[in-house]
Amino acid sequence: AKARPDGGIHAGMLENYNTAICLSTLALVNDQPGVQAIIAKAQNNLRDTQWHDQNDPAGKAVNDSHAFFGGAGYGHHGRPDLSNTQIMLEGLHDSGLDCKDPAFVRAMVFITRCQGVPQNTFCGDKIQPDGGFIYATSIDKDHIGVPESAASPELMDEAKLGKPVSGLRTYGSMTYAGFKSYLYAQLDRKDPRVVAAYNWICRNYTLDANPGMSEQGRYQGLFYYYMTFARAFEAWGQPTLVAADGQTRRWANDLVDKLVSMQKPDGSWSNDADRWMEGDVNLTTAYALIALTSAMK
Repeated sequence: AKARPDGGIHAGMLENYNTAICLSTLALVNDQPGVQAIIAKAQNNLRDTQWHDQNDPAGKAVNDSHAFFGGAGYGHHGRPDLSNTQIMLEGLHDSGLDCKDPAFVRAMVFITRCQGVPQNTFCGDKIQPDGGFIYATSIDKDHIGVPESAASPELMDEAKLGKPVSGLRTYGSMTYAGFKSYLYAQLDRKDPRVVAAYNWICRNYTLDANPGMSEQGRYQGLFYYYMTFARAFEAWGQPTLVAADGQTRRWANDLVDKLVSMQKPDGSWSNDADRWMEGDVNLTTAYALIALTSAMK
C-alpha cells in the first residue's frame, strides 16, 4: 500500500532506507500476485537514489572522483553514508539482484572510501589504517569530501571549523556493514579489503559494546550493531573465529546468549542509549529478532 509510482516504498520520509527494508521483506513473499513487479520497481528506485551521474547540492557533477559517488543517503538529495549504502545493498541482495549490477560496482567505490586501508586513495590518510570503517566520506552538503566517523565526534567539530581531519576512529557497526557489503558483492575473500575488515573484526570481537566507539558512546547503536554483526557472519558462512585473546569463538552462540540475557520480562529489548532511535523499543526488539534469526540458521 505504500508503494509509489517511482518505485519507492515509504510514507514520505527516509526513502532509501525504508524502500530497502521493504524490498527485503517483499522478497520473502515474492510468489504472491503483483509482488514481483513492485520488487523490480523498488530495485530501480534504489538504483536511482544512489549517487551517480547527477549533480550534488552545489551543482557539481557526481562522477567517480566525487565523494558522493556510489553511496546512498536517506533520499535523492541526502549526502550518502555507509549505513544507508549497506541497507540499500541488503535490499538489492535479498531481492536477488546480480552482484555484477552497476549498483553494486558503484557501491564498492564508496564503501572502500570509508575503510582504513591503503586501497582507499580518496581519504584513507584521514582514517586509522586498521582495516575498519567510518560512517561517511562527507560530513554534510557543506563539507563534501571531509569524512566523518561517529566514533570521533570531536574531530567532526574540528572539521566544521576548517581544521584538518586525521586519525578518524573506525567502529563496529560500520565495519560489519562494510564487511557484509563486500560479501554481498562477492568480492574475492582474499581481496585485501575483505581480509583487513575480517582481521579488524577478530581483533575487536565483542558483544559487550559497539567496539571502537568512545567510552561515553559505547552503547550507542548497540542493537543495530547486533543485527549487522549477525547478518555479516551469516553471509561469511563460518561458525567460528579466533578472537584477539586466541580463543575460538562461536559467534552465534555468543550472540544468542547475550540477547537472551538482555531480554525484558515482556519479551522486548531496549537500549538506554537512545541515539539513532534506539530508545524506541519496537526498533530495538526488531533488530534483536533479526539478529537471532541470523544466528539460529
